[in-house]
Amino acid sequence: FLPELQSGQKESDGWLQKVYVFGNVVLSRQYGQKEVCLVSARDVVAASDGGYITVGTILLKDDSTDIGVMKTDASGQVVWCRAYNGTRDDAQSPATPIFDEGFSIDASSDGGYAVAGTTRATIRPEGAVVDDSDIIVIRLDEDGEVIWQKEYGNRGAETHWDENPYSIHLTENNGWVIAATAHADYGFRQPDQHFLVLRLRNTGELFWSWPRQENNAFPYDADEGDDLDRATAYDAIELADGRIAVIGGR
Repeated sequence: FLPELQSGQKESDGWLQKVYVFGNVVLSRQYGQKEVCLVSARDVVAASDGGYITVGTILLKDDSTDIGVMKTDASGQVVWCRAYNGTRDDAQSPATPIFDEGFSIDASSDGGYAVAGTTRATIRPEGAVVDDSDIIVIRLDEDGEVIWQKEYGNRGAETHWDENPYSIHLTENNGWVIAATAHADYGFRQPDQHFLVLRLRNTGELFWSWPRQENNAFPYDADEGDDLDRATAYDAIELADGRIAVIGGR
């Protein structure tokens, strides 16, 4: 479906450009107001039919945002554009509105895709008002229909952490690896951040993580001796021997 945008909206548009190996532009198209589609684009992969799949953000009429995924043909014409959003099932912390953004996408071996993004909402635990952001992964078939959707984060932890993904890639056994960063704002001192890598099974279940998950939470505050506090993981790939290589910075 195509979400409704505000009349006269002046947000930025998504943009797709294809170049040859020597830099010659062979395709350049802009998307947004006319197509009622992406207002920002973050990542793109080739589709099995020669077209392209782009992930980004869609702005809705109530000023909230959804994850947007756009399929184009080889010439850049829009085939479909769909919106996806996260869920909040914590009855004690009602959360509205929800702000979701798409950051990375990769193709699966069956012709479908996996999208990594964030789902952010204002939650009100015990009268307090805070923003909460978790990682959301959405597994799609080739037509953009949802196969499964899962969220990962430290919701409800004593220290408030926001998890944000930078990349998602397919692994040899049709699972997924995600490079991400967690941020904590204590309000009274410099915010913390921590390196985060998730390894998922093909069903979306967490296979392992770094730091290792304990009691359904990631112990960022634990002293692991890994020197990964205040670090960011930007990308992660699986090597031929099954190990994961990660690139990041501090």
